[in-house]
Amino acid sequence: MVQLAVADMAITSSRLVLDDFEYRIRRKLMTGLLVGYLSGAIVGNHLKAKPRLLTLGEMAMVTSVFKAAITLTDVRVRKGPILPFQGVYKVTPMGEIYWPTKEYLEDYSTASLDFRHIFMHEMVHVWQYQMGMWVASGERVAYW
Repeated sequence: MVQLAVADMAITSSRLVLDDFEYRIRRKLMTGLLVGYLSGAIVGNHLKAKPRLLTLGEMAMVTSVFKAAITLTDVRVRKGPILPFQGVYKVTPMGEIYWPTKEYLEDYSTASLDFRHIFMHEMVHVWQYQMGMWVASGERVAYW
């Protein structure tokens, strides 16, 4: 009877190990597929989002706050999202500002106060990037 209980426990333990192994393999596969999909979508969106340099008015706005702390010629403003489900959010990965197509303007220095405020907020993320800080999760989380 004791031998049967020990054998049963051994079989149960080996099933748990195999189930755990199968779970980890499935999880890695799904993670790989998701990362592959997102990477492809991000690269595709990046190529579609039309870039432009800062306008003279935008440069004047930026230098009034940041002085020479931002290399203005490295900044790109892009029309269109980079993330697959970006929606109405503005994001600034890698020192480039991605505006949703509906909110994109040719010159934010002549826009309403709200748009100028958001533009300058995004320029803070450009400054962070150029200073070597890694900025993640859009607008709220920065890892220094």
